Amino acid sequence: MLTRYDKKSIDLWISIMSQYENLSTQQKVKKASRVLRLKYKRIGNGTHRVVYDLNNNYVLKVAITSRGLTCNKNEYNLYSKAPPGLSRHLCMVKSFGKGWIIMRKMVPGIPINKRNQKKILELKAKFLKHGIGARDLKSSNLAYAKGGELTVVDYGHFKRPRRTT
Repeated sequence: MLTRYDKKSIDLWISIMSQYENLSTQQKVKKASRVLRLKYKRIGNGTHRVVYDLNNNYVLKVAITSRGLTCNKNEYNLYSKAPPGLSRHLCMVKSFGKGWIIMRKMVPGIPINKRNQKKILELKAKFLKHGIGARDLKSSNLAYAKGGELTVVDYGHFKRPRRTT
């Protein structure tokens, strides 16, 4: 899906991004965009990653901080190792590499009402039952899948509890 140019551009950004850790999020996004020079439209960003529309029903998330690298890795690992009952609630991961992840494009942001609040609590409990702390489970990180099921589009901050022995 990504061209050789895209991957080289991302590699270059990842190799220098630590120089910009002290900048504000928006300054990092601007700097990353200038270095990356990707041909895709930037459709959003968070504190740790910038998101591009690949124009093929997928998005590209590129890390802009070291925490963003961890978020990408977490999403890949959770999606690839989740049991079927959980994976259907996670936005599909298509591809993954150093500093980037490609996921299905979904429209995040669900209305917050009593019915959805109940669904969110049930979803949190479902993840917790499988030993996953569903952190940052909020409206802007959720979308409706076909059939009306909630799907998490940003689960880079989800955590597995540490084992104590």
